[in-house]
Amino acid sequence: MKTAFSDYRTVGAMAPGSKYFVRRVAKIISPDAKLVVEIGPGSGVITREILKVLPEEGRLIVIEVKSDFITVLHKIQDPRLSIIRGDAFEVLSAPERFGLMNIDAVISGIPFLVFSSQTKDELVVKAHKILKSGGTFSFYQNLPLLSPQLKNYFKKISWQFEPRNIMPYFIFTAQK
Repeated sequence: MKTAFSDYRTVGAMAPGSKYFVRRVAKIISPDAKLVVEIGPGSGVITREILKVLPEEGRLIVIEVKSDFITVLHKIQDPRLSIIRGDAFEVLSAPERFGLMNIDAVISGIPFLVFSSQTKDELVVKAHKILKSGGTFSFYQNLPLLSPQLKNYFKKISWQFEPRNIMPYFIFTAQK
């Protein structure tokens, strides 16, 4: 919570997600997913749940900018987990450099609502670019505001609501 109050522009949650919310997000990932990217994993609550559903041959790449969260993420002992320390927008600007092409699923925990329309556009375009055909881009937020940019790039958009959390979440999923 301290980190969230000190930097609300890069921390999307005041507290770790409830087990209901975390499980709902992890269920979005297809059982066939081999390569998943999580943007803004924070303390790794969803990261741990994704690793539970990810196949043995799968790989989870997380992108985190906050050093205190990086320290926590390094405590997760799973060979399928790779941690990239950096700003998601910068990392996604050079996806080939980080092995971020033909991704099955992108899950974003960054506070999408605090960004300008231009920055939202940029994130949507970058997520779309790294996904393989049929891949999904999912993000969660506290308000049911669907970014109009999604409709320009994704063929199927759906959402879910999870009220069993300190702050209820809307979970959006867009399929390429």
